[in-house]
Amino acid sequence: MMKTIRVKTYAGYRADQEPRAFILDGKEFKVGEILGQYYEYDIHDDKLYRRYRVKTEDENIYELIYDEEEERWYLKNPS
Repeated sequence: MMKTIRVKTYAGYRADQEPRAFILDGKEFKVGEILGQYYEYDIHDDKLYRRYRVKTEDENIYELIYDEEEERWYLKNPS
């Protein structure tokens, strides 16, 4: 299950290049470190996603997913 979230990003050579912070249930979580990132193509819905595994400044780890086509961010398996 994925939850739609708002993400503050760094925009370098393209928009929404990488996440800097995200808002979850009204609270802002600042990204302290990007642990990994990769592209994933889903053949079932014919979409390209960018996935980021991030560690927030409070030392928790989250997986953020960016839908390239819809220009929308998701949080995978929010607790």
